[in-house]
Amino acid sequence: MSTNVPFNANPLASNSDTPIPFDITRPAFTKTIVVAANSQLVVTMPSDVNLAMIVSDEAFVVVDRPGSVVNSGGWTIGGFDAGPEIYYNFILGSEVVFVAKDAPATIVINCQTIWSALQNIGKYAQS
Repeated sequence: MSTNVPFNANPLASNSDTPIPFDITRPAFTKTIVVAANSQLVVTMPSDVNLAMIVSDEAFVVVDRPGSVVNSGGWTIGGFDAGPEIYYNFILGSEVVFVAKDAPATIVINCQTIWSALQNIGKYAQS
């Protein structure tokens, strides 16, 4: 199964390729999950395309291609190996797999409003 996120999606640029800092995004959803050691959990995200900031207390793997085989000795398609206590920013599809490594992982998923939706909020014109 493939992801529904376009490959050219970039959360750090406007339509004119101007960098946009994450500190001006709007919080949309948050979820905390616990994944048992050496196991995986499929999470249904709130939207088809999600700008997500993720942090965990233990090492984990996030896989944006449900159905991919998590291959500890080789390549995992759509996978990202993440360390503990580091904030990661991802554009994720509607279904994501989280895999805990050697210890149970408490993972916090913070979804944010995508920039293109923010730039029109509260915009006023003067005549």
